[in-house]
Amino acid sequence: MDIVKNRGELVENGRSPGTGLLLDLYNIAIKRVQPEHLIKDNITFEKGRILKLGYNGKPLGLDFSMYEHKFEIAIGKAALPMAEALVGIVGKDRFAGRVALVPKGSAPNGSNSVEVLEGTHPVFSEDSLKATERILELLKRVGPDDLVVLLVSGGASALFEKQADGIGLDEHINFYKELLMCGADIDQVNAIRKRTSLVKGGKLLHFMNGATVVALYLSDVPSDQIDMIASGPTAPDSTNGKDALKYVRDLGLSKRIAKNELEMIKSSAKAHCLDTPRWNSPLFEGVTNIIVGSNRLACEAVAASVRASGGTCYNIGSSYQGSAEDIAKNLAAFLKQIATTGLSGFEGSDMTIVCGFEGSVKVKGNRPGGRIQHMGAVMAKALNGVSGVTVLLGTTDGKDGTTDVAAVLIDEEVIKRMNMKRIDPADYIKRTDTHAMFNKIPGSQVFTGPTSTNVSDLMIARIVRRQA
Repeated sequence: MDIVKNRGELVENGRSPGTGLLLDLYNIAIKRVQPEHLIKDNITFEKGRILKLGYNGKPLGLDFSMYEHKFEIAIGKAALPMAEALVGIVGKDRFAGRVALVPKGSAPNGSNSVEVLEGTHPVFSEDSLKATERILELLKRVGPDDLVVLLVSGGASALFEKQADGIGLDEHINFYKELLMCGADIDQVNAIRKRTSLVKGGKLLHFMNGATVVALYLSDVPSDQIDMIASGPTAPDSTNGKDALKYVRDLGLSKRIAKNELEMIKSSAKAHCLDTPRWNSPLFEGVTNIIVGSNRLACEAVAASVRASGGTCYNIGSSYQGSAEDIAKNLAAFLKQIATTGLSGFEGSDMTIVCGFEGSVKVKGNRPGGRIQHMGAVMAKALNGVSGVTVLLGTTDGKDGTTDVAAVLIDEEVIKRMNMKRIDPADYIKRTDTHAMFNKIPGSQVFTGPTSTNVSDLMIARIVRRQA
């Protein structure tokens, strides 16, 4: 099944031959990290009672018969397919409670196997709070002889949240909006929001009542560091209040967030303050955290497909993070160098480059945001006049910022249309209004709708060098 809804428009006459290939590879990348496949790859159920989990050759066996009650809780953009896949393996009758918390509107048909709750993303809301409180109410039934299987995916930070006592709902909603718009990278955002939450940075374990917990994480961060995925609800916190306070000040948030939230962050920065549990806390006894999928798998799938068809592909990694503009400039310079002067050790005429990243943009004014489109504008500017380069910059969840754009295509035809319309990318980059820019360029935006997964972002590029 093709996830690209507007393929016909994108591969029309005048496009580079690489356009269709990049759309095919984008499709392959998204399919490789579909939650149901990842759950089935990592979990088996044997003899009606042994749940075996494994990733990177580290198997774990759980005897279901040892636990009085079993509960399944899924949170994030991939929550429903992850939950349904696990129920399909184990059987829904073996769980005393089954619930999936998803973005509003992403599961219009509900589910026959799990209770579906809805919250909002990327901004926390009253809907998210009510859904979180429903899950915490379910956890009141959990005891030390029980098992909780927690399924976590990207987007869970806004969907699953309960602010600390003394913080008002409107204050916390504004807190999330400011974090989105300030240009913070994912590590900074996580360090800050753990300080004001009751369920992040390992603090969800306070509600588990001593139960055995197995948490399966679908990573949406470049480092695959578990306490950075959805702010690590079941993971030891690697950050602290001093980190958070420094980031708040560096990002200019001190006067943009509520005074009581700022005071809470300041308090967490005081000497000897442990506002989140650390690795040696007894809370983590009986807790196992496993990553079942990541951006790395998507990139590897792209590279394997190109090589299987006899092509050359360089997978340059999934660890890029920071300013979206800086990432785009560096990648564009790399592609331009290959297109103009070649790559040492490569004698062929064409190659594919793939990588993963997580960029951030400081949004100005009331713009829809979208780091992919921002990066696309930077690349369109940098590659103007460069021949033989076709680039797809894509989300893996189907949604760039608050827009419904999944990816952007940059090739010679898009740049030609941009120049014909006298569009200067620099103007749109400066205003962080790049969604408006790409709206004016036919054939530059890729639409997929929700993909039911989220493993950060991708670049897939094809370079065809002209033979002398």
